Amino acid sequence: MLAVAENQHQKNYKSLLQQWAQKELNITPTYRVLSEKGPDHLKHFEVVAMVGREPYKTGVGRSKKEAEQVAARETLKALLGTRERLEATQ
Repeated sequence: MLAVAENQHQKNYKSLLQQWAQKELNITPTYRVLSEKGPDHLKHFEVVAMVGREPYKTGVGRSKKEAEQVAARETLKALLGTRERLEATQ
């Protein structure tokens, strides 16, 4: 799944993370804004993806939506990478 996620242009990583987390963990990820900086026409948002009560990766973007997509992508890569490493050691 990680290879598929990385090879798709303009992929909806929030949707992919939600599908994976609901299937594997029975949890729906949420997103929390950590910071909002800059004037209205040049805002930058930093968002963290939450899987359950656990904060995972952050994302930065010019909109909350963009920052959430980055956070979801990085969280998905981290979760799937951890899982692949665990499976390789078993």
